[in-house]
Amino acid sequence: MTEDGNQRIECRRADGTLGEYRTGYSGSGMGYNQSCGGWENLETGQIYAIANWGNKRHWEVNSISHVDESNNVTTNTSLRHGWQRQMEWWFNENDVDVTKLVPIKFSWKDAPVGQSYTIEEGPQQGHNVPESLPCEITRPFMHAVKHKMYYGENGKLHEGVQGDVNWLTPVQSIVKTWEEHQLMPLPTEEKMNEMMNTMPKTTTNAVPVVTIPQISDGVE
Repeated sequence: MTEDGNQRIECRRADGTLGEYRTGYSGSGMGYNQSCGGWENLETGQIYAIANWGNKRHWEVNSISHVDESNNVTTNTSLRHGWQRQMEWWFNENDVDVTKLVPIKFSWKDAPVGQSYTIEEGPQQGHNVPESLPCEITRPFMHAVKHKMYYGENGKLHEGVQGDVNWLTPVQSIVKTWEEHQLMPLPTEEKMNEMMNTMPKTTTNAVPVVTIPQISDGVE
């Protein structure tokens, strides 16, 4: 492809807005040939990314070792992307099946990076995305994906696909929002007596204490 093929295309960014990106062309030398972390759909080959600069552009590999009761050492490795929360939100907003995605590392070369922008919506709202990439690397940009490697469960890189690698954020306990909390009624006297009567009896002289939730209006 020649310089005439250096198209300008509007692509989706991580907060749902659109940004203009130039496709470049093979051998142009555009881009910085910098590595970054992304995702690949194992079924379609579609690649997703967000940025080509800044510490958040990488996958972070964390390994924790512990010794069990039998003195066996077990190591647990987790993979988390610097833009993990925002991209999980983006995948959900765009109906991307995250169970088909695996973590990858690649270099971006022969296509210019996009402009930096501040995230307007999503869990990482207000954060700056430096030297952005299209979230969905479509066909005109695929030539810029170089030196692609796949992460394994142990956090090491491989040239070939390592199967399903767990990178998703673990499901956390559900925390009620403030709006939901406001709708929760205070326990009645009857409910309090019921709670007192159902508490297990002990042989000590300790007096059971029941705490009544205090709802603040935000004013000290």
